[in-house]
Amino acid sequence: MATIKSKTTAAETVKDAGVVDQQSAAAPAQDATGANEFTSDLSETAAPRSGVRGLSANVFGQASDKARDYANQGKDAATGRLNDFAGLVSGLADSLGDKLGPQTGDYARRAADTVSKFAEGLKGRDVDDLVDDTRRIIKQNPAMAIGAAAALGFILVRLAKAGGNDNDEA
Repeated sequence: MATIKSKTTAAETVKDAGVVDQQSAAAPAQDATGANEFTSDLSETAAPRSGVRGLSANVFGQASDKARDYANQGKDAATGRLNDFAGLVSGLADSLGDKLGPQTGDYARRAADTVSKFAEGLKGRDVDDLVDDTRRIIKQNPAMAIGAAAALGFILVRLAKAGGNDNDEA
């Protein structure tokens, strides 16, 4: 029965077998320091990856913040325009009431009030909340969303064609 030497290192076993030379056989004995060097090489290699990931996350965060700022500015401009439109319709309500009857003037005032309330509600909301509400409405009523998108597309095409005609004449 063969006895196994428990204190023999792998390097000594390989050296005794005559498989490799002295320098190569010593390499496994330095395994602990070599492992540390190898591990530090890996961590140095991995560091730029995490740095790139961190950088890309930082750039994405900055882009998201910038887009959110632009969306808030657009929302504020839209609410200002809606309030201006509501004021215009409200001012015309008296004139419409005189020319077309009091009931028409009342309709115009109610429409102006509705637009004004919508603008105030829009002003008090965050862009993220508006996006979430839009997503929820689209999921609940996909046919309405498709119809609204088609109508908006039709209007935009008509406006683009009308704008194109003005440029051709000038």
